[in-house]
Amino acid sequence: TFSAFIWSSDGDFSNLEPSGTCLFSDSTRKLTFSGAWVIEFELIKFERDELWLKSSGALYKFRKEGN
Repeated sequence: TFSAFIWSSDGDFSNLEPSGTCLFSDSTRKLTFSGAWVIEFELIKFERDELWLKSSGALYKFRKEGN
């Protein structure tokens, strides 16, 4: 599951929607978030501290910081 929120600075964030489900398909390498809305990402890279997701031509890069 997931809980959607907006994170605008270090300690400033707010919830958007109720939680929903998050599903991953090994065959298509698609990550789908379903709640009040549905958004699908293609998994580009997931290793160590990096996660790269692609949707509608945009590439989103996430990196784990700290512990």
